[in-house]
Amino acid sequence: MLCELKSLLDTPLQATDGLIGTVKDLYFDDRAWVIRWFVVETGSWLSARRVLIAPVSVDAGTGIRVTLSAALSKAQVRDRPDTDTDSAHGPLGGQHLRSCNAVIGYHVEATDGDIGHVHGCLLEPSTWAIRYLVANTGHWWRGHEVLLAPRWIEAARWEDDTLNVQLNRAMVRAAPAYSTMRPLRRDHEIDLHRHYARNGYWAAEVALENPEFQRLPAADHPLFR
Repeated sequence: MLCELKSLLDTPLQATDGLIGTVKDLYFDDRAWVIRWFVVETGSWLSARRVLIAPVSVDAGTGIRVTLSAALSKAQVRDRPDTDTDSAHGPLGGQHLRSCNAVIGYHVEATDGDIGHVHGCLLEPSTWAIRYLVANTGHWWRGHEVLLAPRWIEAARWEDDTLNVQLNRAMVRAAPAYSTMRPLRRDHEIDLHRHYARNGYWAAEVALENPEFQRLPAADHPLFR
């Protein structure tokens, strides 16, 4: 099950021997769209520093409310250096890291005009990949939100706070509706990818288990039937 970025922000992160602090941001690789670091603001026990915690150490609990725990002790966290959170609004340390918080509000443009702006992200806790951006369509389709997969982004103009997607507005408007009020189910994802004639991110897992599926076009793939 995917989780929303906002369900992770300001969430307490537990170490093996007590509370580390709260999650304030997540840094992602702007080439793979995968979370590389949690930015955690420690409490008074560590002078309210901000430290980086690798997602491989973090476990997201199940249920409606996400709970986070880390396979680290407070002593291990204490030895980590402070992080300069301002630098993640651009590439952090030459590592292609971007702030999830900074991407919220980015403009999204289709091949034939404006779609809206990034309103949120949906992440997969098992891999910490960003599977979808949630775009608010704004004035041209008021009151609607749509899902856009990072792999559909043709160009990320970081300097202009703009993402260009390989879709036109009519395709976006005809896509299956999305609501943040309901959990995203796999059948909705399948309908969404079928609409755009794209393979789902989960197709590679199925192909590994069933090599004969690798040669099938999207329309004939069992995931889209």
